[in-house]
Amino acid sequence: MIFAGIGVSLLNQVLLGLLFRCSVGKLLVGMRVVRIADGGRPRLWQLLGRWIGGITYGLTILPIGLFLGGSEAPPLDFAGVRIVKASSWTSSANLSARHSQKGGLSRSSS
Repeated sequence: MIFAGIGVSLLNQVLLGLLFRCSVGKLLVGMRVVRIADGGRPRLWQLLGRWIGGITYGLTILPIGLFLGGSEAPPLDFAGVRIVKASSWTSSANLSARHSQKGGLSRSSS
């Protein structure tokens, strides 16, 4: 049962991320995963790193943080990818321009 859950998670986060730039949940809320550097499609190693990092974070740091009262810090971006609104970043050129203007990407405020 645990292995089935790990397999479904891997398919959802990594395979769907490669094919559609989003997981099922992100698709439902209109979000997608892009490379921080240029807004392009995430690479396999980035999605695997993000998946492993998310599992590690969820099993270790998150429970400790909840036990200690939480944090107001924004979530970190794992493995050089970021989650953005699908409608906010319509092209790689648009993302690169925003990255250059602000000295890095910032999360959408709308």
